[in-house]
Amino acid sequence: MPSASLAQEIAKQYELVLPETVDEEMLIKILEQKVIEWIQYGAEEFFQMLYRLDISEKKIKEVLHHEDIAKQIAQLIYERQIQKYNSRLHNKTTTEEQDKELLW
Repeated sequence: MPSASLAQEIAKQYELVLPETVDEEMLIKILEQKVIEWIQYGAEEFFQMLYRLDISEKKIKEVLHHEDIAKQIAQLIYERQIQKYNSRLHNKTTTEEQDKELLW
């Protein structure tokens, strides 16, 4: 189950409407619907967004051969967002620890 703050961050970034409680499967399903919408209304912008998210081109090419492309791409987006979220949490903690060392 994604943390509430992670789910809300993803929802805010992609303008998703989430139920009060959401599990990983449901969040990916909602992202999948958004991916379908993006592909239908602007494939070029969609691929630019994937590039900005720093999802590897190799991974994207791999999922393009699956039947459920939208679900696979939603999964990649979700996994990348988890990585970014965890990185921010780690760096925030590291920065706070460094700031304490600077105190006199």
